[in-house]
Amino acid sequence: MTTPENDLDALGALDYLNHGTGEVKLVLAKELNRPDLADLSNEAAGPILEQILRSDPRALEIMRVHFSRSSKSQH
Repeated sequence: MTTPENDLDALGALDYLNHGTGEVKLVLAKELNRPDLADLSNEAAGPILEQILRSDPRALEIMRVHFSRSSKSQH
């Protein structure tokens, strides 16, 4: 059984949220010019961030780049 590409991206989006909702919230607020996101509590932002990551390929790419940079800087 195969998983469609967009489902794999959605699973990736959930992975980013598992890394830390607060971090995802702040990065996307800055990169997508959405200051309203930064004002939300992490709990309130979770479902909104999940929706953004599922529907906006640009947001997913922003998080890929962010976490790849942060994992390299920790080594």
